[in-house]
Parts: sequence; C-alpha cells; structure tokens
Amino acid sequence: MASSLEGILGRLDDASDRLSPIVVKEVRQIVRQRGFLYSFALSLLAGLTIALLGGTSTARGSLSAGADIFTYLMYCLTIVGLVVAPIGTFMALRNERLERTFDLIMLTTLPPRRIVIGKILAQGVKLLTLFAGIAPFMAMSFLLGGVDLATILLSLTVLFLWSLWACAMCLFLSSAAKTRAVSGAMMAVMGIGYLILFGMGSGGAFIYMIRGLLYPGMYYGYYGGGSMWISMFAGGGSASQIWWTLAVMTTFCLVTMTNLILLAENCLALEDEDRTPALRVGLLAQFLMVIAWILISPLILPAGGGAFSASEGFYTMCGFCGFQLMVEAFFMSTGNLEMSRRTRLRDRPTRLFRGLTVIFRPGGGRAIGYVLAQMGILIAAGAALAPAGRDFRWLLAFCGYICFFSGVPTYLVRLLAPKRATPGWLRLAILVSLLIAMVTPELVQYFGSAAGRFEPYALRHILNPLAALGEWEILERTSHEWPVLAMGAAGLLAYVRLIVMARRKNVQPVSAPAAHAG
Repeated sequence: MASSLEGILGRLDDASDRLSPIVVKEVRQIVRQRGFLYSFALSLLAGLTIALLGGTSTARGSLSAGADIFTYLMYCLTIVGLVVAPIGTFMALRNERLERTFDLIMLTTLPPRRIVIGKILAQGVKLLTLFAGIAPFMAMSFLLGGVDLATILLSLTVLFLWSLWACAMCLFLSSAAKTRAVSGAMMAVMGIGYLILFGMGSGGAFIYMIRGLLYPGMYYGYYGGGSMWISMFAGGGSASQIWWTLAVMTTFCLVTMTNLILLAENCLALEDEDRTPALRVGLLAQFLMVIAWILISPLILPAGGGAFSASEGFYTMCGFCGFQLMVEAFFMSTGNLEMSRRTRLRDRPTRLFRGLTVIFRPGGGRAIGYVLAQMGILIAAGAALAPAGRDFRWLLAFCGYICFFSGVPTYLVRLLAPKRATPGWLRLAILVSLLIAMVTPELVQYFGSAAGRFEPYALRHILNPLAALGEWEILERTSHEWPVLAMGAAGLLAYVRLIVMARRKNVQPVSAPAAHAG
C-alpha cells in the first residue's frame, strides 16, 4: 500500500515537472513568503468576522443576511484578486531581476513562453488557495438565504478570470520594465491608480466596479426575487442579454490575457529572437473579435433588449479597434526595418502560404502592412455599419490621422537623419509632432484673436486630431473635411515609402554558412 502511494506521488511529481518546472518553483516560493501567509490569514479572519456578523443579524430576524455576507466577502476577494495578487506578480519578477536570479532561469532550455505561462499558472494556484479559504463562508451565505448558488459560482468564476487577467497585465509591465528606474516608475503609477480607484468618493469607484462587473445581484432584495443574475444590470435585463454579456466578457478576458502573455514573452526574449508572428496573430484575433461582437449583436439580441443600434455599434467598434490601431501603429511603424541575419535565415515560408502569411512574418515593413490590413478590415466593417456618410468619412479621418502622425514623422526622420532612426528616437518624434499639432491651434487662437484675425474653429483645429474628430460635424458643415483626408493620404504615402525602404534593406540574399570540411 505504501509503495503504491509512493508510486502515485512520484508520477504526480513527474507530471508537474513536465507541465512546467516554473510552476513548482514559483508555488514553493509563494507558500514560503510572508505576504502569502498574511494574505491567507487576513482572508480567513475577514471571512470569519463577516460570517459572525451575518449570523448575528439573522438571529435578529434579518432576511438579507445571506446577501450581505456574500456582498462583503466579494469585497474581500476582490481586494485579494485585483490588488494583492497582481502586485505580488509584479514584485516577483522585479525582485528576481534585482537579485539577479532571473538570468539563471533564462540560461536554461526553457523558452520564454513556458516561463511566462508557468508564472501565470503559479498565480492561479495562489488565487485558488485564497478562494478556497473563503469558500466555506460563501456556503454559509447560501444557507442563510438571499443569494442563489448560480450567483455565487458565476461571480467567483468572473472574479477569478479578471484576477488572472490583472496578474498577466502586471507580469507584462514587470517584464517590460528592464531597469530599476522604469520599474520604480511603474510601481508609482500603479500606486496612484489604486489610490484613485479607492479614493474617489470614499471608495465609490471601487464599489461601482464590483457592483457592475461581479455581482450586481446585490440588488436582489430590491427586485423582489428571482435569480440575482437576472437583476444584473440596474434597471433589469433579459436572460439573453445577461448571458451574451458574460460571453463577451469571458472571451475578451481570455483573448486579451493571451496577448498579454505573448507581449511578456516578446519582452523576455533575446534581441535576435523574433517572436512577433504569434503576437500579430493574437492581436488580429482580438481585433476581429471586437468587430464580430458588434456585427453579431443585432442577430443575437432582440431590438431594445441590449443590441447595439447602428450608430452605437459603429462608434463602439471604432473606439475599441481604433485604440488598438493607435497603439500598434505607434510601435510597429517605429520598429527596425532591417531584420537580423538569424531572422532572415529562418524567414522561409512554404510557397503555398507565402502570400497569406506575409503580414505575420517578421520585419518592419511587414508590420506596417499588418497595420494597413487591419485598417482595411475596420473600414470595410465601418462601411457596413455606418449609419450616415458623415460617420464613414469620420472613420476615414480617424484612420488618416493614425497614418499621418505615425507615418510622416517616422519617414522624415529615417530620410533626413538615418543615424537617429532608432525606435526610441522615432517614438519621441511621433509624440513631439502630436504635441505640436495639439498646441499650435491654441497659439493661433491666442495671437490671432488679439490681432483681430480670429480663424474659425474648423479651420484652425484641423491639425489637432482630438478637436477635429470631436467636432467633425462642424468640419463637414464648413467643408473642411477634405484637408483632413488629404493628411491621411499623406500618411498612407509615408507608410508605402517605409515599406519600400524595408524591402531595400532586406533585399540582399542570405545563405546559411557552409559547413567546414574535414
């Protein structure tokens, strides 16, 4: 009997090592840390205190004791899942870099992706342990009444997914911060963000986030019965709307978490290792997912039952996809156009898929083509959704501004000062040009109005993308939309010139080194 038990334990150890040695290492470190022990002890103490207070209110005849216990337990779990665990994830990689132990991990045969996934899975084990400590008190809230089992299970699942997402985000930020100064600055920004989250209106923003995303079923007592998830939105909501919202939330969380893992992997990889193809596929999947949500929503949800109208769907799609395009254009247009010799040797796709996968293959020129391909998809989807021609021209101007402010400064720096054409200087040039474009209209207003030559709003704010897109109706009414579209055409031309530059830099054939004889 003892020998068979030892054999089972041995096979479990072998399975854990095959899964990821990083998981075993991280979990062993986590259970020895004081922070984890304090978090677990405080969670149990908070759960016990809340359960005792709830039991006391039940003895006094309260009918909402179970819902109250569930509410306050979710507060505690949210703090643990969205604050304590992400900060611990950020500090774990930061401490390894400060103690110079992370370099030893990178010297092993483990690829960066397995390292990142191992760290995320270790945080998942940590979160499961903390959630398991609160589970008995959650069961007590169900037994006292006022909350149904479906609400408890769905709330815990949603919170667990978003907690893992927050850990993946902090791991990406920690992997991107390769110096102590940058890491400290990111810690300060995270601290300010948490202060704002908890400080607005005596924690109002934090409470609103929990009510809106995790368990708005706390309004159960005010709706007079039924499943708490049916009362998910203030003012009620249909079952189809609720399940559609949950499906959208879950897919968004999983897809973006996958992309955060790929971004962290890209940050941890060596400079001569190109891991952008997988990242581009993930970002494109996220881009297409948002468009699919908007296009499918009217087919799934009934009119007036949560489905987007044409205008709402159009601008929601442009908001999400446009923000992703801005970030991608900022980084991909400023990347290195010339590929390393090692990357060019590996860049040998089969003839069958050469044309289909060109935008996913490494190289700065292909990255620019990847951004243009996504713009084409967004414009095509916008043409199908645009409620009016003015809205479609607004989308063209949006994409034009992205091309202009990311393409023109990059092309001019590469043309006029090629020695300064490093990613850092190119991104600085984009930020400076955007700042000048936003400040110039205000200077024109100040000096022009004093001299009696005040220019109309539509004309003087053409350079400022925020003002022009925000007051697009004025531009349309005064026929000043065409200069904006001309700026977009100039940005598109700059993109084409950058692609030509990249092709010229990588046109030389690269052959594998010959083996030495003898």
